[in-house]
Amino acid sequence: MPATRQALVLTALAAVACVLFVSSFGAQPQPTLQAFQPSIRVQRPCMRMSAPLSRVNTRIRAMDAAASPAGSDETEKEMPPGFWEYALREPDLGRGARRIIQVATPFAPQGGKKIIVARVGKEGDIFAFDYMCPHLGVSLADGKFGVTKEGLTIECSQHKSVFNIESGKCEDWLPGSGWNALQRMVTPACNLLTYPTLVRDGNIFVDMSKAKVRGSFEEWVEDRPKMKGRK
Repeated sequence: MPATRQALVLTALAAVACVLFVSSFGAQPQPTLQAFQPSIRVQRPCMRMSAPLSRVNTRIRAMDAAASPAGSDETEKEMPPGFWEYALREPDLGRGARRIIQVATPFAPQGGKKIIVARVGKEGDIFAFDYMCPHLGVSLADGKFGVTKEGLTIECSQHKSVFNIESGKCEDWLPGSGWNALQRMVTPACNLLTYPTLVRDGNIFVDMSKAKVRGSFEEWVEDRPKMKGRK
């Protein structure tokens, strides 16, 4: 029965081949747990700051500023109540100088309110007030400083209105004749918004508690004093 024997031999050879093929997989080393660990990309969560960005910058700048001598009363004092924002370094504001800066407000914690900080007067006091005249929004960057019985003032370069830079009170609203006289008939006098200032450790801070929501010229137009006789 040669055919039957040949078939048996072929079957046996096929079985041996299958065994060798299967055993080749079992010869590989067992994978460790580390081999199955997926490649994980660590992503930091988005951090929300509990304080406005400008206040974070304030702390950073304060740390960089020259510290007062150890044990001094100035460094141990706490800031008074208010929305105090860092303006600039005190050495960067010389006598008679003014700086236009942009600071945060309670309604705009990321900044956006443009104000003027100036050091004027015999004592070199520091004052802060709105960047725009409350009449028509003209910049007070070129306004002329002066002195009256009420104190230090600034005069708008456009229509010559005079404001006290400490109290904000309007001391002379649209003076003179001509076009100013016509405007006085329809536009009520209004005061300039001023802000308290404070110097700590060589840094100038401004209390923006009284700042209004609006700060751009387009928004200011809607908030400016209305003409007399109009609601």
